[in-house]
Amino acid sequence: MIDSAMIKSQPARAAARLIGLTMLGLILLYLIRYIPGADYTIKAGARMIVFILIIWAGRPASDRASRQIWQRLFRPVPFPARQLLLSLLGGLILLVVLYLLARPLADLFQIENVVREITERTGATRRSMIGIILYIPLVNALSEEIFFRGLLTGELSRLLTERQGCRVASVLFALYHLTIFRSWFSIPQLLLALTGLFVLGMVLSRLFVRNGHIYGVWILHAVLNLTIFAFALPFFPA
Repeated sequence: MIDSAMIKSQPARAAARLIGLTMLGLILLYLIRYIPGADYTIKAGARMIVFILIIWAGRPASDRASRQIWQRLFRPVPFPARQLLLSLLGGLILLVVLYLLARPLADLFQIENVVREITERTGATRRSMIGIILYIPLVNALSEEIFFRGLLTGELSRLLTERQGCRVASVLFALYHLTIFRSWFSIPQLLLALTGLFVLGMVLSRLFVRNGHIYGVWILHAVLNLTIFAFALPFFPA
């Protein structure tokens, strides 16, 4: 007979393996950031490759379970018009709040220093940022939602509990952003940013679990990215 404790430990081991693979991937992305000459294109490509490798290596042993992941992600659903409108409305409200609090927020996060660091390292201007602004919501946000909500939240909720799955995936989602902005902020600013990202991750994970598909959280994530870029763009040199 198979020991019941062994059966119970199998999902926990699978969850630990998936979390470990994700942490290794995040460390790799963090190291790639410091490769001389690694521009945004190289980093974006590395991010995609790491996501794909973790999805492949962390896929369930069962082909049926693996198929269920992708069916859950991209199952046909009616056009999420209500979610689109709510996301656009939320993005508009956030944009208004950001502009009303532009100076205090710019001082709090030292946006001018962040932009200076980016422009000195990449030569970015407002015009060159246009392509990135289109890429971030359409491609980057989708890949992050597939990975952090579709794979991590979905699988960890199945292997552990729904609450644990959402929490762990949200922590990993917040830590992932260290590979992007670790050098931008001081420790207190980082802690504030990571807390906000954890809360955002929890909201997106809960929405994904409730809706059962990726489209709604992708729309919300894309709108939030566009809103933040709209806030930051005027600080870049013309």
